[in-house]
Amino acid sequence: MELAEMAEAFDREIERTIRENGLDFEVFEGAERQGLIERLYATFISNAGQQARPGFVWCYLKYRPDAIDCGGKDPYWSFPEVFGGERVMYLFMPDFWDNDFYVFRGRMEDIRTFVGDCGELDGDYCLMSDDGTELYCITHHDQLFHVDARRSPRNEEGRRRWEKRAEERRRKIEEAREILARFEKSQDSGNSA
Repeated sequence: MELAEMAEAFDREIERTIRENGLDFEVFEGAERQGLIERLYATFISNAGQQARPGFVWCYLKYRPDAIDCGGKDPYWSFPEVFGGERVMYLFMPDFWDNDFYVFRGRMEDIRTFVGDCGELDGDYCLMSDDGTELYCITHHDQLFHVDARRSPRNEEGRRRWEKRAEERRRKIEEAREILARFEKSQDSGNSA
């Protein structure tokens, strides 16, 4: 199956899941969807994470997350205890085909039904509170992380690691430029002889 066919199949699976379960979801597209993604990034995701592929946002949090113990099970099974059914959340699902996110808004009861029935959902997605101050990241490692932008400490260690890696990359690029310049100079002097 080609990439375009896989993307279309995923879109059909999402539509089927919403339709067959009668889910009361708001589906965001265009500028409205982009605004929500920008809000997610601006509030919770580091600069390095904003350049990364969607889906792995939990690797690039600006804040140190709290891990929620799900008893070694898929976090899906803990949704009722963690969220209740009536709480309204935004669901950000990675759209790897377009390097973006699908964005939905609904009650946790509907989100849980969607996650449980959507056969194409692979396990990395996040939930943002309706007021945009809390983020829950569900990973393919069966982990559930929580960040509250009002209370969670900034992830300074992560920022320092990212800055160190960026400096190492800059240094390696500069070294490569110097090697290339020496090589080009040696080629020029060899051609003139």
